[in-house]
Amino acid sequence: MTTAPDPTDQHLDDIAVKQMMFKPGISRDIACRIVRAALTSGSFWPDEVKLDDVPCLTAADSGCRGIAWRNLTRAGIITTTGHFRRSTAEGRHGSKVFQYAIASRALAQTFLRRNGDDFEPQPRLL
Repeated sequence: MTTAPDPTDQHLDDIAVKQMMFKPGISRDIACRIVRAALTSGSFWPDEVKLDDVPCLTAADSGCRGIAWRNLTRAGIITTTGHFRRSTAEGRHGSKVFQYAIASRALAQTFLRRNGDDFEPQPRLL
């Protein structure tokens, strides 16, 4: 039995494709920071991953953050644990954040070898 695709997922996938096409460097840099955090601590909270020093990251690029988390989850590199809490990060106003954990150490290490450990940040395209 097949199920109809969720239109919300399709919409988010379309956004992900656009973000990856027009801002691949930023999306990759954010994803690498997340994977490093996953490998370091095993389980972690999104507001604990430091993204302040990602080159060229501006308020207009906030969608890239969510896309990176979504793509890593869909790729099976990280997974949610089911736990959540209120964010303590400045500017988040106590919004709800979900805890993540590494889903596959081998996939995470491969991802970083291909994208992260000795990469040069890409220049901003737009």
